[in-house]
Amino acid sequence: MTVQQKVKIRDGFACRLCGDWKGKYYPETGAVVEDIHAHHIIPKSQGGPDTMGNLIALCDLCHGVVTPQWWSWFGIDKIENGRQKMEKLKQAFDYYLNSVRITQTSTCNKVCKP
Repeated sequence: MTVQQKVKIRDGFACRLCGDWKGKYYPETGAVVEDIHAHHIIPKSQGGPDTMGNLIALCDLCHGVVTPQWWSWFGIDKIENGRQKMEKLKQAFDYYLNSVRITQTSTCNKVCKP
């Protein structure tokens, strides 16, 4: 079993930010949560490891918010001041994710296997 699979199990196959789960249907918009991702809190490009303490389960939308490379795909550039608004939201998400990482790392140092 991969560490990404273990993270999804640990997090109950639900997004740790909003609580959504794979397959959740929104009748107001017809949207469906397509997948739950194992997101690197400290990005791999910045040396973030593939460890339980550095990974968190996120739904498609929340993963998109915290991943600036996806913003264009979501059409953020078509919204007035879209990038600035997303950056503010991302800062709030990053603050929360960092506090989760600290808690998970402390807990995993006691009970998790690499």
